[in-house]
Amino acid sequence: MRTLITTSGKVVEPTDERIAACRADARREGFWLDIQAPDDDDYRLLRDVFEFHPLTIEDIQEANERPKLDEYEDYLFAVVFTGRLARDGIHLMEQHVYGSKPMVVTVHHDPAPELDDLRERIKQGPEITKGDPGFLLYLIMDALVDAMFPVLDQLDESIDSFQDEVIAGPTPRVLRRISRLKHPVIDLRRQVGAQRDLLQRLRT
Repeated sequence: MRTLITTSGKVVEPTDERIAACRADARREGFWLDIQAPDDDDYRLLRDVFEFHPLTIEDIQEANERPKLDEYEDYLFAVVFTGRLARDGIHLMEQHVYGSKPMVVTVHHDPAPELDDLRERIKQGPEITKGDPGFLLYLIMDALVDAMFPVLDQLDESIDSFQDEVIAGPTPRVLRRISRLKHPVIDLRRQVGAQRDLLQRLRT
């Protein structure tokens, strides 16, 4: 599923032809193309219309273990993570971001409500983009990073609850829940640390 919005808040039909036209006209007006659950046509678009490096497309098709940032001649490619806290642990979801002077392209396999919310904000008040795809990239990265904070808050609440239960008297059920959560927490810590380093690189 594709969604295309310009820095002026205009929603454009995201066909290959309209996307190519927006790209040709990007010096006049920047845009953001978001692709959810990419299929073969979307991968072909990334390869043939945008001419993104094949290795970046492979990164989208295959799961990565850590955040990353690759810089190419005309654009950068970043892999960042958002998370959801579920009963069976923490689910980390990859977000792939291409950023260049005239445009931003985001690709993800799972729904990304934080990006949907940002797109709605742009439609309602396009001035937040400052008419600048570079600032649009900042808004997107900011939305993805902020999406982790509710997960961390929920995690803090769960840990506090576990602590209270352990003090009251550790039961096998509580110990099993703590054991199940231990490894996801370690993974989350590793991802957040790597993501912090990635964002630091973007600032320089």
